[in-house]
Amino acid sequence: MKPSPFTLLRPTQSALPLLIDSPHSGTFYPGDFAAKATLTNLRTAEDTHVDTLFASAVDLGATLLCANYPRAYIDCNRGERDIDISIISDTWNSVVEASEKTKLGYGLIWRKLDDGSDIYSRRLTAEEVQRRIDQVYRPYWRALTDEVKRLRQEFGLLIHFNCHSMPSRATRASALPHGTPHADVVLGDRGGSTCAPWVIDALATAFQAHGLQVKRNDPYQGVEIVRAIGRPLERCHSVQIEINRALYMDEGTRERGPSYRQVEQLIHRVLQQVIDEISKQTAPQPTIKYQPKQSNIQGLKTK
Repeated sequence: MKPSPFTLLRPTQSALPLLIDSPHSGTFYPGDFAAKATLTNLRTAEDTHVDTLFASAVDLGATLLCANYPRAYIDCNRGERDIDISIISDTWNSVVEASEKTKLGYGLIWRKLDDGSDIYSRRLTAEEVQRRIDQVYRPYWRALTDEVKRLRQEFGLLIHFNCHSMPSRATRASALPHGTPHADVVLGDRGGSTCAPWVIDALATAFQAHGLQVKRNDPYQGVEIVRAIGRPLERCHSVQIEINRALYMDEGTRERGPSYRQVEQLIHRVLQQVIDEISKQTAPQPTIKYQPKQSNIQGLKTK
């Protein structure tokens, strides 16, 4: 039986204007995938365990949305029009806006994995692609946009974290030279355009306080989800978070590593620190009543 396209978890205590989503941690590989690549290789595209690493956020008052289908099947962090026409065997009648990533094989429907190998030995039909959009991509985006709207209406503010994992070293798909070591954490706000400085500063400070190396927008700046949600002038703040997989898992087997629980607890503490900063930044400022200063000039006396 096919699962829902997503899992949505609401806060277990008083809600906060904090939304966390994980669009690439899905592990359900449907039968109509029909990929050439082995399951072991397909799983290298997953942000495995990111959904559970951030699951305790609901105990702090956050809302958590996670995709159940894998990125190699359809990438929910791409624009709907980001289509690689070369992978379609017949006519695609909708508008196409292919990004540079798509030209490399990493669009809405991936045709390559990070090591450069092909996912398929065939081309997909337009009907297959449209079905993935209708049954997986659009439901995830509806849930995401509904939660953004709900929290904005309730609080007049939204803090959104788009959560991912990254290989410990740059792959062939990276903008960095192949094999370059990644930082422990990379925070992306598309060059400062998707959140107020205090939001990404709070995240960076919290991770660094626990001894982690943090980089900003290097090499990951954020893709479609943070671009669509981040509107800081409207009090919608969005940051992409990338966690180095070597910190918590075996990159070959995808199994949790010996430090998994430690990293899970660290993320919980980081979120708590950020929530404390959100409270400070959004607390009503005390009203100071104007009191005119008393003049030291004595009134003039007339004779």
